[in-house]
Amino acid sequence: MACTGRLGAAALSLKGMPTRAAQRERSPCGGGGPCTAAAGVDYKTMNLGASYNFGVVTPMLLIASDRGNGKRVDLYSLGVKMPLGAGELRAAYTWYKDKKQSDADSQRLALGYGYKLSKRTEIYAAVARMSNDDKASRKLGSSLSPTPAVGKSLTGYEIGLRHNF
Repeated sequence: MACTGRLGAAALSLKGMPTRAAQRERSPCGGGGPCTAAAGVDYKTMNLGASYNFGVVTPMLLIASDRGNGKRVDLYSLGVKMPLGAGELRAAYTWYKDKKQSDADSQRLALGYGYKLSKRTEIYAAVARMSNDDKASRKLGSSLSPTPAVGKSLTGYEIGLRHNF
């Protein structure tokens, strides 16, 4: 079955400037590929992000919104990364705001470090804490991570090796 959704994206990078900005909109699965959304669900997602590299610190901002099936969750995230030794320190605060249900917001705080072994290879470690309101059960990142009980918070850790080909 072909999807009747649409996909739009834009990115901006100013030549000679350490600035990046991007915007993306998707409804419901875009690109004409097979639909993954349930039949009859009007699903839309949008995000807008920007960063600026000041040399000693790179602040980042992300604003996103998921809407569909009578639900809407907006996301606001502020992050920072900065060189530290042979690597990079990373931190982010994210607020999930449920626009259709009260007392169902979540907040995530994350801190990590990546150590460069070479120009393309890095080892990294991070810790994150997701705090859910009484009616929220958001989880950390991956679809494989456990979903907490409603109103419960969770903490996650990751250690990995990244190689860019």
